[in-house]
Amino acid sequence: KTGGGIVSSPAIGGDGAVCFSSLDGNLYLLNPDGTERWHYHTGGATASSPVIGRDGNICIGLNLQTCLVSREGKELGRLASPMPPDTSVSAATVPGRFYYAGHWRSLLAGESPGRELWKTDLDDKITSSVTVDATGTIYVCGERTLYALRPSNAAPQVGNSPWPMFRANARHTGRVNAER
Repeated sequence: KTGGGIVSSPAIGGDGAVCFSSLDGNLYLLNPDGTERWHYHTGGATASSPVIGRDGNICIGLNLQTCLVSREGKELGRLASPMPPDTSVSAATVPGRFYYAGHWRSLLAGESPGRELWKTDLDDKITSSVTVDATGTIYVCGERTLYALRPSNAAPQVGNSPWPMFRANARHTGRVNAER
């Protein structure tokens, strides 16, 4: 049990652990049998769903921040660029970095521990979670537009990460297969 409601989707780690946030201000990691492995008090409530990188580190939007937490439940850093407070936009992670929505129209790339790599402003407020396909192209929806961005310094494609983006996919690889 948590001390508040759970409004985000869970992420599942490579070892079967379940990661989720609660409105009680905690990020939880449960063992596959449902026992608590750890919880980390984030200091904020969120509807953003966590994503798990290939290294097991977790990225989650918290009210007006993006927080990175280690696989052991220790904070690695926070990014100052605020998350949109009225959405449940989740990040996506690729080897060595993650992509996340900043304030209203900003899409950012960052790396642990809380270092911003780049930022771009879109024409619309971001209304969907970030997705990355097998070529490294980043997709995000605005109010009226679907954006596909391929930065010149694009990171490698989504790798063998247990849960690299919001809800992952049926194979839990996070890859988008445009040929289907």
